[in-house]
Amino acid sequence: MESIDRESDVFSNDLKNDSREEEEEEEEEEEEEEEEEEEEEEEEEEEVVEEEEEIFIHRVAFSKLLFFFNQQQQQQQQQQQQQQQ
Repeated sequence: MESIDRESDVFSNDLKNDSREEEEEEEEEEEEEEEEEEEEEEEEEEEVVEEEEEIFIHRVAFSKLLFFFNQQQQQQQQQQQQQQQ
């Protein structure tokens, strides 16, 4: 009888251990998934920042070109006015 009780206890302990191991594995998997999601979010944020920086650079370059073009036009208009006088 005692041996049956011992075997039962051992079996019960094994089941408990298996359950704990499964829970730990599930927790580890969840943590890994969360880490992967965080990494993906960080990468997406970095991409957005890079795109915004690129847009800003293009805007600055366009503004400089527009300024230069306007300056050239003003100089041409002034030259034409001086020639007409």
